[in-house]
Amino acid sequence: MTRIVGIFLLKNEDRFVAQAVRNVTRFCDQIIIADNGSTDGTWNLLQDLGEKYSHIELHRIKRPSESHDLISSLAGTETWVFGVDGDEIYDPEGLDRFRPTLLSGSYDDAWAIFGNVLNVTSVSYTHLRAHETNESISYAVFCVKKGGGGGGGG
Repeated sequence: MTRIVGIFLLKNEDRFVAQAVRNVTRFCDQIIIADNGSTDGTWNLLQDLGEKYSHIELHRIKRPSESHDLISSLAGTETWVFGVDGDEIYDPEGLDRFRPTLLSGSYDDAWAIFGNVLNVTSVSYTHLRAHETNESISYAVFCVKKGGGGGGGG
């Protein structure tokens, strides 16, 4: 059975990380979060989220490359790996609409899917409310399935 696993590699992302994680919790069957030595409030926020959502797995790592080890066992399996940054805000309703399509096999011939994401540097709540229903940010996903290409990792 195909599944979706989210991976976050974070360091000092306390400003937006809680929203970033909450927005993908319904989309992902499992969420792996690797904190690379945050010194702000990131780790405390992550612990709260880990208590609230049973499918979140938290790790403290010393080097960004360790995040690769956390997902290496997924290579060659029926798994889409969804890489998310702590300052990327996805539309949860758009992801809800996209999830059945992704899991149906519509993209089985692809090894990567790219879409649009709102990358946040600051928040204007008036601006966000005005665009909550904007269809141009309906969903976004970057996934790698069955091995696929390389990636960054810091």
